[in-house]
Amino acid sequence: MSSGEFDLRSRLRGFLVEDQAPVPQCSRAACNNAAEYRLEWRNPRIHTEDRVKIWLACGTHLDFLRGFLDTRGFPMRIADVHDPVNEEPIRDSPNY
Repeated sequence: MSSGEFDLRSRLRGFLVEDQAPVPQCSRAACNNAAEYRLEWRNPRIHTEDRVKIWLACGTHLDFLRGFLDTRGFPMRIADVHDPVNEEPIRDSPNY
């Protein structure tokens, strides 16, 4: 990941009491549910293949967020939120 891009690990650091494990939240507007999935995607019209953007989704909003990206033809891949971040380029064909 290049400098200045979204880093999930940095986003979660320092927000909770040290005794608690960080609980990432769903990226859907107004949703405070714990995230279960990570959608890694890019907009091919403005991003090169090495640019990886990340949204988090709870089980309720996974289909909504995936549909938003899929409708626009944005290549993506979906992983469990606790899997290591895949920093490989996202190719033009959807991978989910």
